[in-house]
Amino acid sequence: TDASNSLLWRANRRRMDLEQMRDMLLTVTGELDETMFGRPTVITDDANRRRTIYAFVERQNIPAMVQTFDFANADTSTPRRNLTTVPQQALFALNSPFLLARADALAKRITELEPQQRVVRLFVLVYGREPSPSEREECERFLAAGPMEQLAQVLLMSNELMFVD
Repeated sequence: TDASNSLLWRANRRRMDLEQMRDMLLTVTGELDETMFGRPTVITDDANRRRTIYAFVERQNIPAMVQTFDFANADTSTPRRNLTTVPQQALFALNSPFLLARADALAKRITELEPQQRVVRLFVLVYGREPSPSEREECERFLAAGPMEQLAQVLLMSNELMFVD
């Protein structure tokens, strides 16, 4: 009816930017440090769990992780960012030490639960909903062949989590 969404009766689907994605991953895993103010920490520091807005990014040495996700140019005023979808973003989700550490933390967060409750809790933490019967069955089959950390990584890199509908 309104393909261009000019009447603004619904929101267009959009991918989270780097800051939202990083903060969301830390929140889902229960690791987000909500400390306000203070000295910034380098964004690529493994110990940095603060919100991304408090991260230090050196203008002359922009980390690859930041460049991959269309980080705003630190040298100029950037009122609007370009949003691109490139293969490097998917490779980041598959191979990044940051994302792998978040998957491990998420798996550890549910280890104390009974095995039959783990998939449900994982979905509630990541998506805010319970899995459908078919999703639950697929996840249980996946867990029969692989560890919980890999299932957590699959859920953390899914479109359902990375896009806002």
